Amino acid sequence: MTPMENQKKETTRQYVDVCVRFGSAGSITPTAINWPDGRVFTINKVIDCFLADRDNIDRYIVEIAGVSKRLFFERGSGPYDRLLGRWFVVKVQQNST
Repeated sequence: MTPMENQKKETTRQYVDVCVRFGSAGSITPTAINWPDGRVFTINKVIDCFLADRDNIDRYIVEIAGVSKRLFFERGSGPYDRLLGRWFVVKVQQNST
């Protein structure tokens, strides 16, 4: 086995601040991701958006510096907080076994 095969990938949610533009028709367009260490990643475009169904998580495919990335909006589950929630990205870490 190679060293890469001996490693397990562990994923966690990394909650982040996101700048968004609200359209006059009610659309929400993310424009930048603010990483916890202070770095800011400008979103060049939203490639696709899949709105929440059963799990209350909107899925965005965005382009940052020419690379496609996934960004998620976890909506509140109550009847009055469909627009409240928090943004996250999936952080992948290599762990050796």
